[in-house]
Formats: sequence, C-alpha cells, structure tokens
Amino acid sequence: MSIEITDNKLKTRLAQYGSNELFGDFNLRSDMRQDELVQLFDKIWESKLQGGINEAAVCDSSKAYLRLTDREKKFFDHNQEHRQFRLQEEGLEFIAQIRRTSTNDEGSLTQFWRVSLPDGHRKENLQNAGLSSDTNTKRLHIELSKKEEEARQWSKVYYKLGDNLKTWYFFIGAPVAVLAILAGSSFLLNLLGEKLMGIVTLLVGVLAALQTFLDLGRRSEKFEAAGKGWGKLARKIGEEKWAITFTKADEETQKQILNKIIEDMNALEDFCPIIPIRIYKQAEKELERNRG
Repeated sequence: MSIEITDNKLKTRLAQYGSNELFGDFNLRSDMRQDELVQLFDKIWESKLQGGINEAAVCDSSKAYLRLTDREKKFFDHNQEHRQFRLQEEGLEFIAQIRRTSTNDEGSLTQFWRVSLPDGHRKENLQNAGLSSDTNTKRLHIELSKKEEEARQWSKVYYKLGDNLKTWYFFIGAPVAVLAILAGSSFLLNLLGEKLMGIVTLLVGVLAALQTFLDLGRRSEKFEAAGKGWGKLARKIGEEKWAITFTKADEETQKQILNKIIEDMNALEDFCPIIPIRIYKQAEKELERNRG
C-alpha cells in the first residue's frame, strides 16, 4: 500500500509542532513561513517517515486510541486505518491515521501522532537524549497556565480602561463640538444676549482645554493596544502549552519556551501605560482568587 500526504495545512502543523529530534529546534521552526514548513515536512517525509509508515503493520485501532492524549483523541477516527512504527535512530514512536482510497492499494495520511515509548525504552531514551519527564512537563504546563491566566486578566483590565476613556472622550468631546457651533451663531447671540453667549464661549474654552489636557482619545488607543497585546500573548501561551504536549519537548526546549514567555511579558509591561493603583490591586486580588 502506497501512502501519500497532500494536505499542506497538515504538513505545516506537523512540521511546526513536531518533535525536535525529527524536525529540529522548535524555536527556529516557530519563525518559519508556511512554505518553509511544508518544504521541511516534505524533506523529513521522504527521508524517514514515508518508508516507515509504508512498511509498518496495521495495528489495533482500540489499542492505538488508548495511547493518545485526550486532545489527540478528538481527532481519532476508528473507521480509518492505523499504523504504529518506531524510528530507532531517533528513539521515537508514532501512530499514523490513514484513509484508504477506493483502489484499496493507496492511502492518504490524515493524522500523525508521536506517542510515548514503553517504559523500558522510554527510560533509556530519557537518559540518552536528556528528555524531560512527564512530571517536568506537567509543572511547566501549570506554570504556563498561570501566565496565560495572568495575560488574559491584564488584557481584560486594559480593554476595560480603554473603553472607559473612550466613553469620557465622547462625553466631553460631543458637548465641545455642539457648543462651539452654537457659540458662533449670530441667531443665538440675539436670542441669549452677550452675557449668556460669553458664558457659552467660556464653557467651550474650558472643555476644550480639559479635553486637550486629559488627551483621552490617544490614551484610550494606548490602553486598547495594550489589551490587544496581552490578548495575543495569552493565545500564544495557549499554543505553546499545546506544542509542549504534542512535541514532548526536551527540558532545554521547555526552559527556552518559558524564558521567552517571561521576556514577552516583561516587554509588554514596559510598553503598557500605567494603570491606577486601585485597579491594579483589584486585578491582582482577582488573580489570586482564581488561582486559590
């Protein structure tokens, strides 16, 4: 049976989040374009994966299903064919999901998962390759979950502050615009007299000066940009959590991922406008309650 893969989206995902031992350093791949990831996958497919899958024997789908994580099981199709094979040189084991074509001698790869080696092989692999244990991976997952929650919290705070400033900008700016038009009306001058028109003109000047001093429009844009930045970081952390589980990243790669997230958070803090201390303390208390 000849097995092929034509789905470029699947190629991109597998190349971007595949194991370091097979596809190289994860951080380098995270900066690659889609066409570069497709080329990388095609290279590894031709040199290692295609032959291994074609030569692998069909395995029991129910047993293959039990070896997957809860997230991976969502994409498992019991009606498709499953093959399990190992790359001895890299110390990796995989399960491939294949949809047979009508000719029955050809198939198309639809899913591809790396699975944990049996205990004896896994222990040897950890010692030789320096891979992290499941405990370390869980600890990192917990730490990233905390930082994802923190990023979402600050995104919510900054968006709310930006929205409040935009509301104040409207309530001050709209009267300024209306009163400025009225202050220049000769009809209103005749109707109200010079005294009242003087008051209107003075009020326009005060509100305009206040609007300029508070700079509400530009400040609201800054707060909204900060909210967007924290939201993007939260989504990135969520992707990293998934990537760590999918790639079974080694300890060094896990440290690099965590350090990069911390650097991004520090950079965002330097970029973000200062928020009132009362709101800052409220946000921290809410974070503590959620974590407790």
